[in-house]
Amino acid sequence: MNSTLIYKNDMGYELHMVILVDNSKKKQSIGYFVVSPDGKMSEIEKISRSKIITSKNWCNFVYDLLGDFNREDVERIRNEVSMKLQELKKVEDSRAIGIDEAHHMICKYVEQNNIEDFVFVDDEGYCNIDTRRFDSILKELETGYTKLQILRALKVKEALKISKGRPFDYRLYDKDKNPYWAYRIKNVLYKEKNDVN
Repeated sequence: MNSTLIYKNDMGYELHMVILVDNSKKKQSIGYFVVSPDGKMSEIEKISRSKIITSKNWCNFVYDLLGDFNREDVERIRNEVSMKLQELKKVEDSRAIGIDEAHHMICKYVEQNNIEDFVFVDDEGYCNIDTRRFDSILKELETGYTKLQILRALKVKEALKISKGRPFDYRLYDKDKNPYWAYRIKNVLYKEKNDVN
């Protein structure tokens, strides 16, 4: 198993732990699970790493686990974890890809799916997506982010051009001079191509 055996009690129940790494959030937590004497594994639960380091009673969850862990077991588990915390195996547990990768995927999508006035790269090198199409494109790309999460991150990265007084979108005009709102996203592919040349 890609985990660390922390403790096995007298009834044959094993407590395993693993570091769950969420690269999209740049966070880690501790996953734990029980393996019964017949080899069946429980669902993986999480406990924050900070709780293990700062709380005196962080180990009390063990009393709730199947296997009738007692006070002596809990003390042994607490000691084992303090000794093995830095050595726990790590497993990727991201629900979303990194923001930079999501940004790259959006730009690639726009370059490959040009639709006049809806999805296109403009002369300034921005990827433009009509606000009414953005949700469906995000779902198709399966980035793991909501619209608000990705737009907020792009704004913080200064990769989103917005109209004055608007939170995330930009006013554009279609070929018939009708106004509409779009997300104007800095095209990272445009920069990569120019860096190569």
